[in-house]
Amino acid sequence: MTPLVPTRGPGRRRLAARTGVLGLAVLASTALGAGTAGAEGPATIPLDPTDVAIVLEAVENFGTAADPAEDPGPVPVAWGGAVVLQLPDGLDATTLGARLELGPEVGGSPTRVLSTDTPGPDGLVASRVGSGRFTIALPPLDPANGPIGALLVSGVTSEDGFPVHPDTYFLELHPTAPPTAELDPQVTVVADQPCDPTAAVRCAGTTVTAGTPFRVTVPPGSELRALGHGTLQDAGVTLVDLTGAHDAPLPLSGDPARYAAAGPWDATVTLPADLGPGRHYLSVLLGDPTSGGPVTIATVELQVLAAPAVVPPAAEQPPTPPVAVVNVGLRSNTGVEAAEAGATRTGALATGAGLLVLAGVGAVVLRTRRDPRAED
Repeated sequence: MTPLVPTRGPGRRRLAARTGVLGLAVLASTALGAGTAGAEGPATIPLDPTDVAIVLEAVENFGTAADPAEDPGPVPVAWGGAVVLQLPDGLDATTLGARLELGPEVGGSPTRVLSTDTPGPDGLVASRVGSGRFTIALPPLDPANGPIGALLVSGVTSEDGFPVHPDTYFLELHPTAPPTAELDPQVTVVADQPCDPTAAVRCAGTTVTAGTPFRVTVPPGSELRALGHGTLQDAGVTLVDLTGAHDAPLPLSGDPARYAAAGPWDATVTLPADLGPGRHYLSVLLGDPTSGGPVTIATVELQVLAAPAVVPPAAEQPPTPPVAVVNVGLRSNTGVEAAEAGATRTGALATGAGLLVLAGVGAVVLRTRRDPRAED
């Protein structure tokens, strides 16, 4: 399996621990911060998260993000049996904590709670049997409680100091079920910069305009490169509406008109021109979730402006017909006759002025074409 976090030198960044509890509902709802807009060209959004957290997904219950279980349900295991937990590479626990809540149904109120922190009959025993591998002994048959057990482990750490948040596993305890249940959670890395776009406190976001391209880039020092879970060339990119107008995410990758990667760490995004204004977030999935290996989900909040209204071009006006000129001064049979006093002189002056104007324009044009200084 690909290591979760490749080893880096002593100068590597330590990221602040994420507060609160992460669950499946927030895997695709973390924000990468505001982008920058240059004086020229499209706006640029750097994906450089300042906070990284790891979620261990209970794929045996719900399937992977790429292939969700059609009928999610608890993992069968016998009363008095054991759970075997295999942590992904890069994760371990000096002392694994475990809590088992017994109840009649998934999501119901527990009727009995057992824990590694509780001595006596309500205690649990967790043992390390290998690198990142642990067994948790389950209680003997308890007809008054169960048969559903919600198992939550704690104390898991990462080699790079990232906080780890395991999802709850659901077990179905039955005397004839298999004696052991193998649990192999999938890693989802959640990158935040700087806050969750679905939180009550809104992020500033990056202002973009529908129909206008903007760039997304991953700087050389970004944790997204160090994690090594994929690049922008094979990323799954979607747009999620936070205004409530649309429930389903809008796919962007796979459509060159909406998403085009120019290299491993640079891409251009163009939102549909008919997209309504409001709060959205761009979700970037790095890695192959179908492989069972680790993936990274990074998002950035967008403040989308409506595309400018298209002004139709003005209707073309028909050309003005030429005005016929009638020389009223020529009336003799010979074709030559003096006009009224002053009329001929005035016409000659006007004609001469027109020729001077035309000549002047021609001289300017010729001088412009011949004089190289005119090009400066």
